[in-house]
Amino acid sequence: MSFSNIIDKKLVELRSLESRLKNSVVNHEYHTEKVRNAMATVIADFDSLENLTADQIKVEAKSILLQIAPFVESVWTSLISDIKITESDIRKWEEMKLMHDQWESAEGARKLKEELLKEKIANDEIKEPSKMTSVRRPRGVKPEISLSKYRMLSDEIDDGEDQ
Repeated sequence: MSFSNIIDKKLVELRSLESRLKNSVVNHEYHTEKVRNAMATVIADFDSLENLTADQIKVEAKSILLQIAPFVESVWTSLISDIKITESDIRKWEEMKLMHDQWESAEGARKLKEELLKEKIANDEIKEPSKMTSVRRPRGVKPEISLSKYRMLSDEIDDGEDQ
């Protein structure tokens, strides 16, 4: 599996998660279930209120009722936060994919150029650079190939012929 495929797989996963989160924001059943679960724990805690007076139970009931709105808000803000984090992750992975694609493109161009140089060396279109050719070359003009690059490619050509 190539690195590009790994990035694509991660992007699919993140987009799927983002879609589920966005669907949950507008899904009344999701919010209802969250509130229902919270209320179930409150109802279970009511058994511990048997020893309290009526005034104390009133205070506890008011406290519970005052916590409902902030709880619903926290569910909402948690979803929004998760969506923002997921969108940020998607942007990071998309940027990584773009950078990897650019690198692959540059690497492909480099390999193509190297193959063309090998061809030219094999056909004697490019001669081995020497001290004299560098002395005769005008200032600021870069040679087509360095001596070390020429020798490396020449060795690769020679090694390929032996096999």
